[in-house]
Amino acid sequence: MNIELSKKDRLTIESFAGKANGREFTGVRFKLGKRTPKTVFHMHHSKALAIIEALNEVVGAIDQNKGTFYETPAWQRLRYETLKKYRKCCLCGRGDPLHVDHIKPRSLFPALELEPDNMQVLCKACNIAKSNRDTSDYRNGVR
Repeated sequence: MNIELSKKDRLTIESFAGKANGREFTGVRFKLGKRTPKTVFHMHHSKALAIIEALNEVVGAIDQNKGTFYETPAWQRLRYETLKKYRKCCLCGRGDPLHVDHIKPRSLFPALELEPDNMQVLCKACNIAKSNRDTSDYRNGVR
């Protein structure tokens, strides 16, 4: 099961957990559906606390994994090999500072995050201008 939590979801969970820990209620009503709730169910306080605890673990795991991808040995090796191969910005030809860019962004194509064929070297300015929605491949223009 994949669970995606937005910042709003996370704040809702934290607020909900705060109320639960303060025992401000004896039960919880969950509404499922878009504008008009299609299903409403009620559960006892102890079950609600168990769900809150599980949700807090999910949020904690998400927080713990944030920002660690670029510190992994696999990424460091791939980054080194890509920089060694291209040496200059594939778009403008500058040499410093260089970033290793995911041609197909990690945010949209997570399965390709460690794929060597998905890497190109861009200078800082070109990489920032490219954004994380652009899938342009500039490797053929290496100078």
